[in-house]
Amino acid sequence: MKGNEPHRLGELLGDPGLLPASCRTVRLRRGDVLFRQGEEARSLYLVRSGRLRVLRDTASGVEMLAEAFAGESVGEMALLDPTARATTVVALRPTELVEIDSSDFETLLKLNPAAGLTLLRLLGTRLRRLVQPTPTRRHHPPDNLIVVAGAGAEDLATLRQTLSERGPACILPPGEPESFPTALAAAEAKHRFVLADGDAASGAWREALLRSADLVLVWGPPTPDLAVRGRALEASLQDLVSAHVRPRFHAVFRHEQAPPYHGAEAVLSSWPVSEWHHVSHAAPESFARLGRVLASEEVTLVLGGGGARGLSHLGVLEELV
Repeated sequence: MKGNEPHRLGELLGDPGLLPASCRTVRLRRGDVLFRQGEEARSLYLVRSGRLRVLRDTASGVEMLAEAFAGESVGEMALLDPTARATTVVALRPTELVEIDSSDFETLLKLNPAAGLTLLRLLGTRLRRLVQPTPTRRHHPPDNLIVVAGAGAEDLATLRQTLSERGPACILPPGEPESFPTALAAAEAKHRFVLADGDAASGAWREALLRSADLVLVWGPPTPDLAVRGRALEASLQDLVSAHVRPRFHAVFRHEQAPPYHGAEAVLSSWPVSEWHHVSHAAPESFARLGRVLASEEVTLVLGGGGARGLSHLGVLEELV
C-alpha cells in the first residue's frame, strides 16, 4: 500500500474542496471495526490519520493480510464490484477516515475529473497487484509505538539510542489525554520507533498509550513482581481492546551483572509471556540484541547434523548464554 499513492491521496485528503460535500468523516477508536467480512460493500475509505489492520477469516482461523496507514485507502473494490466484503478492517489507532460511496464517486468524476482520475489510478494499481502479485518478504507488522513499563530514565534513553541506529526514534512525552492522537500521529510521521514511558503519565494518558501500543515491554529485575505487573497490564486491556488488535507483551529482564543470567524461570512460570529478553549495562551487546529484535533484524542460528547433534549444540549454547 506504499509507493506514490500516499502522495496522490494526500492531495485529496489535504484539500476538502476536492471531495464532494456529501463525503462523510468516520472516526474510530482502537478495536472499532470499520467493516466486517461478508457485509455488503458500499464505500471506499481514505485514511486521513491513524492505522488499520486488514483481517480475513479462514478455515484455520483469522489471518492478518495487511495494514493501512495515513494517506492510504481500504475497501476500494466496493466502487467497482459492490458485493460482499472479502475482509474485516479494524482500527489499531484512533483513526479518521473519509467515506466515499458510489454516488460520491460519480459526483467526484463529474465535478473534479482530476481527483476522480487519481482514485481510478489507485483502483487500477490495486487490481494489477491482485493479478500480478509482487513477491515480498513476510515480516511482523511494524512496532511503531513501544510502551516501556518499569524502565528507568537511563534504560529508556539507552533503548532509544540503540533503536536510533536502525531508524529515527524518539520518546513521546506525556501530555493531556485529549492531545494524545495528534501527538502520536506527529511522532509516528517523523520516526520509525516511538517509545513511551508507561510509568511517567497520568491514568488517562497511560490508558491511551496502552490502547494504542503495538508492543509493551514489561521491564525490571527477574523477580515475582515483574510477573505481577505483566499480568495486571494484560488484564487491564481485556475489556478495552479487541483480541485481534491487542498489543503484544514481552518481558525484559534487567540485570546488574554480565551473563550468565539467572532468575527468569521463576517469572516465566507464573507469567508465560511469549518472548523475553535479558539486558545489562555490564553487557552493552545485550541492548544491541534487543534493538535487533525490536527492529525485526534478528540474527538466526541454524543447527545441522541431525537431531542428536542439534540437541547437543543446544545444550552447549545454553551453557554459553
